[in-house]
Amino acid sequence: TEENKDNIEIIVSDNCSIDNTTEIMKKYMKYKDIDYKFSSNKKNLGPDYNFHKLVFESSGEFCWIFGDNEYINNGKLKKILDILKKNLKLGILYLKNTKNKKEIEEYNDKNEFLKKVNYNITFISGIIFNRSYLDYNFDYSKYFDRFMSYNYFYLDSLFKNEKNIICNECIFSSLYINNGGYKLFEVFGKNFIEILQLFINKGLEKRTIQYINRKLCSNYYPYWIMEVRKKETKTYFLQENIYATLYPVFKGYIYFWLINYPIIKLPLFFSKIYY
Repeated sequence: TEENKDNIEIIVSDNCSIDNTTEIMKKYMKYKDIDYKFSSNKKNLGPDYNFHKLVFESSGEFCWIFGDNEYINNGKLKKILDILKKNLKLGILYLKNTKNKKEIEEYNDKNEFLKKVNYNITFISGIIFNRSYLDYNFDYSKYFDRFMSYNYFYLDSLFKNEKNIICNECIFSSLYINNGGYKLFEVFGKNFIEILQLFINKGLEKRTIQYINRKLCSNYYPYWIMEVRKKETKTYFLQENIYATLYPVFKGYIYFWLINYPIIKLPLFFSKIYY
């Protein structure tokens, strides 16, 4: 809108997709009064490379890597801008995307904030981060094949700032489930925890990682173990040995043995009952 267009730049990177992204973007590029940038990769370089390309091409104070299967609900972009304008030194704005009586929650304790957000820190459309805290000396490329390197942006912004905010409001909606093309449990087990551990000497407490691990075992993995085993998920994940992947990381957690192990190992019929 006229009110907010000067505060926003839109950057689209087509990662050699097989849809008609280029044709769609040509229609938008004709609107010269909106700050659009568009580029196409000659080959698919993986999601991590594409995310980093977008972030380092951007020039705004804040960056929102927005998934291609979400859309912003009507009128909510102004809500986001209002929050950011009032909090220019903010590290992270987490969009919980659920209604709550308390619309805004402010956190000065970084570990308490991360406990509240826990594994949802991985949800790209749910995080707006302050790009002025980017670490230009960090070699992101060595994590490009792990589908988790963008979390370094988020954690860097989180631990380099004094205030972080959770917004309890339905800001965006999803058109469809759009996951797959990777090993789910390797990415959200081994790879995610590896990125978290890089911040242990930067303010992240080990007990916060342990809390997130317990949440993964109790809330996240059970559903996806069943979906993958039933082969009813609408997403496409690469095959992997779930137990062999999770065991080295979570063997010290009772929730892994009480919840995940039986669902993985029992015959499918009994796994459904146990779940």
